[in-house]
Amino acid sequence: MQLSYGFLTRRVARPVLLGAGQVIFGVLLMIAGLAQNLGQLIAPISGARIGSSP
Repeated sequence: MQLSYGFLTRRVARPVLLGAGQVIFGVLLMIAGLAQNLGQLIAPISGARIGSSP
């Protein structure tokens, strides 16, 4: 994760990365709210964690 973040910060402004990460986080948490079982919950929660990492 850190390697990809280091690569992206050289090409994309940091505020843009942070904003995009927060949008990804919010959308995936909304999708997680629609989950009806554990299998449907794992993927959006994992994606939300990745989106909030920068």
